[in-house]
Amino acid sequence: MAVSLPRTLAGLATAAILAATATVGAAADARADTPSKRFTWDHDIHAGDCTMFRGASWLVVADGTAIFDGRVTSGSNNDAWLMHAQLFGANGKYLGNIIAQQPGVDDIGRFVKNLPDKRRQEPWHIEATYNVGRRGPNGISVVFTELERINLQSHC
Repeated sequence: MAVSLPRTLAGLATAAILAATATVGAAADARADTPSKRFTWDHDIHAGDCTMFRGASWLVVADGTAIFDGRVTSGSNNDAWLMHAQLFGANGKYLGNIIAQQPGVDDIGRFVKNLPDKRRQEPWHIEATYNVGRRGPNGISVVFTELERINLQSHC
């Protein structure tokens, strides 16, 4: 049974901050025995010539994994969407970044999606990690337990 709670997400696109609403709750997936939280953007996010479409989401799992699925495009050929995903708890407490598992990227917190053709909406699937930190008395990561929102810093 999924429990949904409204949460606010913020995205930093070029120099502007975009507010977004997300749904957080228990998510059913292949790790049914491991708690997870899903953060879903309910509107398009724009940065420069690029757009990340409504429905993009991060699934954060208590075991230290994080999965992103979304679609992005650009108004220009040979562009790229750059993104950092920051984890926050109550009262704006910074909990860490989601870590990219992309070879050849010089910043381990930066995700890069190349956008070669402006006529295409590119699917983007990411499998990443985050530092779980210490575990609470229930054996669940304190970072996961405290996680309430994700801020995206996005550039094109």
